Amino acid sequence: MRAVPVNSDLNSTVGQLWAPLICTDAYRVVLNGHNDSLWTNEKTFSIIPSERSPRLLVTADRDRNVVANALVAYDGIRDRKARWGRTALSTAMRLNLSLGRDALVLQRLRGSQTQLVEPIAHMETILGEGATVLIGVRTGANGKATLQMFDSRGAATGYAKLAWNELTTTFVNTEIQAVQALAEEDHDFLVPGLLAHGMLGEMPYLMSRPLPPNVRSVPARHELTISELADVAPLDRITPVSESAQFASLVGRAEALRHSPETRAHVGALNDLLSRLSQQDSPLPIGRRWHGDLVPWNVARQPDGSLWIWDWETSEQDTAVGMDVLHWHTTLLSHADPGATASGVKQAGQASREVLRALGLGHRQSMIVTALYCATMVERNLRFVVQHGGWQLNRLPRPVIAELLMLGGYLLDAAEQEPGPKARTQ
Repeated sequence: MRAVPVNSDLNSTVGQLWAPLICTDAYRVVLNGHNDSLWTNEKTFSIIPSERSPRLLVTADRDRNVVANALVAYDGIRDRKARWGRTALSTAMRLNLSLGRDALVLQRLRGSQTQLVEPIAHMETILGEGATVLIGVRTGANGKATLQMFDSRGAATGYAKLAWNELTTTFVNTEIQAVQALAEEDHDFLVPGLLAHGMLGEMPYLMSRPLPPNVRSVPARHELTISELADVAPLDRITPVSESAQFASLVGRAEALRHSPETRAHVGALNDLLSRLSQQDSPLPIGRRWHGDLVPWNVARQPDGSLWIWDWETSEQDTAVGMDVLHWHTTLLSHADPGATASGVKQAGQASREVLRALGLGHRQSMIVTALYCATMVERNLRFVVQHGGWQLNRLPRPVIAELLMLGGYLLDAAEQEPGPKARTQ
């Protein structure tokens, strides 16, 4: 038995879930714990596949058939490799085989007192029963504890996100506000509503209602329809991009990056690009919002064609139309190779030209919006760098950030050669 995990990915997940509790000395997390007269086991999870290579934590003290059902829930939105892996795990549970070699155990010191609430117990209180919980081991710059929760039959009951630092606090709060606003609007797509939200200590959390069990993924080659894209970002007005709230917020966030030594090499170029964008007089369509991460794995359809969209944590209000289209194509073109992100953005602008035109963007306006997308992606990644004090967790390395900034400038050069309003001179 070890007193704490040693795998860095596992340590990160433990910290995201329980750092405040562990700091009180009333709780500890151990690997492969046994009975101890001083400590009582609160939560036990199988580590899949092992402590050396953790990918998933699965509740270890529930009925095996329930866990087996939970493991294959939502297979319709997983790719083939993931489905095979989950099916193998589910079969192992039904055959009474061990899921993994290692277990992660949250223990509480007998007789200890603390006013802090254990997160999973809090979620179970909301649901009104003990839950089978699947926890993804998140390792990226935007890693946060996510809990997929199931009832005593293995049916999904909720999906929770827990913030643990300043950046994830921003994202969780953004999603809460976005989902609440969407609940008050008329639109044809569907959004998982909020079951609950609040604070755990000083950090916010949310719990979403589950998706229908029969949803199926949207194949990457099947882009959303023009009407669906227009529904996600409904047109509000026509004005230069500098008049949008998203642009104003972007400028403010970029200015704040000036004080970080980790981003100093790029923030000057970013602010130069934003200054050039602010001078673009060409009016273009401004939508009520953009999703911020519209990609195939954040959308699904029911058999009747109904579209579900989730993960609104990077959405922004009052944004240039076309950003979601560019993000969809860029992600598909560069997901397997982050080093190809800048070329992916360039190809995305070309591949989505007809869609952008249908959404009201001429060739010049499309180039301006694509430059805005470059600036937005750069600023988002630089915020990750600042939060983590370095580039070690960033998906996009320094050279790609530089390429995106150069591409943004090139696009504005080209836009200014097009007929129509020119950039204002300072």
